Amino acid sequence: EVTDVDKENRIIHFDETLLYYDYLILAMGARTGYFGNENWEKYTIGLKNIIDALEIRRRLLVSFEEAEIHPERSEALLNFIIIGGGPAGYVAAIRAAQLGLQTACIEKRKTLGGTCLNVGCIPSKALLDSSEHFYQAKTKFQKHGILVGDLKIDLPTMQKRKDTVVRQLTQGIAGLLKKNKVDYLLGHGTITGKDGDLKTVSVKAENGETQIYGAK
Repeated sequence: EVTDVDKENRIIHFDETLLYYDYLILAMGARTGYFGNENWEKYTIGLKNIIDALEIRRRLLVSFEEAEIHPERSEALLNFIIIGGGPAGYVAAIRAAQLGLQTACIEKRKTLGGTCLNVGCIPSKALLDSSEHFYQAKTKFQKHGILVGDLKIDLPTMQKRKDTVVRQLTQGIAGLLKKNKVDYLLGHGTITGKDGDLKTVSVKAENGETQIYGAK
């Protein structure tokens, strides 16, 4: 006979034995006096009648069945999932984690930062910065008494510098996510709907494998 449940320490007092648990499901029949019993309701979801109990039973059975067929459904529950690791996404993920939410950020690129950092604004500005130096050397240096001989553009070196700038910044963002304990999920994220009270998101990796994540 269960005599008490220590919810804080996850211990069930069972006769003279102590049972430790990770998840507790109380499966009680209609004759146990469970309904309306405050001693049990404080440990579990408040059920009003047998209809509520049957609905909980149905949801549990469906969840167990899906977990057996699709092991990936057993992923940890998250509070907050963000699809996209661009300037808006990674900033939101970091802030959510700082506020105490268990957060994941999904990005299909192998690097964070979105279009702006990877192929848009930052690479363009890095190349513009290099070309500005070339322009200054060609048109302005002589006025300052600086003479430059055979001035040429070394495009491969210019591109290499641009790649270095991008790599340093994307690695910096990855470091910020790690520092703030944000789960970085690599793959294509899709909102798949709801599973009970949870919102579900699928993450499809490059190799075609798909995992399902649930969030509050």
